[in-house]
Amino acid sequence: SIEKQEKYKDIEHGLVRISAAPITSKKHGKGFMEIEMPYINGMSGRVIIENNDLNSIRVLNSSLEKIIKLELSNSKEVKFQYSSFKMKIEEVASKDKTGYVLEHREMINEVIECARNMPSLEGPCHGDLSLPNLILNGDYTIVLIDFLKSFVESPLQDAAKYLQERSHYWTLRDISKEQQVRGRLAMKNIYPDPYRIIDKKFHQAIAAFEITTLIRIAPYIKDDITADWLGASINRFKEKF
Repeated sequence: SIEKQEKYKDIEHGLVRISAAPITSKKHGKGFMEIEMPYINGMSGRVIIENNDLNSIRVLNSSLEKIIKLELSNSKEVKFQYSSFKMKIEEVASKDKTGYVLEHREMINEVIECARNMPSLEGPCHGDLSLPNLILNGDYTIVLIDFLKSFVESPLQDAAKYLQERSHYWTLRDISKEQQVRGRLAMKNIYPDPYRIIDKKFHQAIAAFEITTLIRIAPYIKDDITADWLGASINRFKEKF
């Protein structure tokens, strides 16, 4: 979402600044928009994990916690957005050629139904707060890129992205087994547990965001590695749920 990126306000905490990558120009055409951004010199969250850079991991961890806490402070409690979730599931199912949504449809519906009369949150979120979209540069600035407009704007969407990385290791899916082992150990230190930050009364809503975040990947799968990762992640979610 270009609009989100342009409107994002810098956050200062300690020596660290969190900001969105600046957009230097925009060009509109028929059915497209072309944008320009300066090159961000730094390490993405993925590279930090692969290098197991402990100091950078601490900076990322505290920054992620600051981001989600600020989002929470600017959000309001609402009734779970049941109809929006049902519509999103239908949309994903109509585009899915892998069969994952159909195979797990009963479980997905159960998760959504369990959250139906529970509380949720409405408010600001990045929308795709995953490791590749966080860049740490040399002057302790965390630069956020690739903001995404979500079907439901909520900090619980970013919490679901936490879980996609912390519990399901999205970013680590296509690296060597040896790197995955190191990365998984590092990941436990880099991603703060959203259930520690967010009130437990939103547990059911986060579960709905988590499974929806996972299955949204299905229509875009183009390789066996991602297909296997998604199958394993859904099974892991089912065991937890």
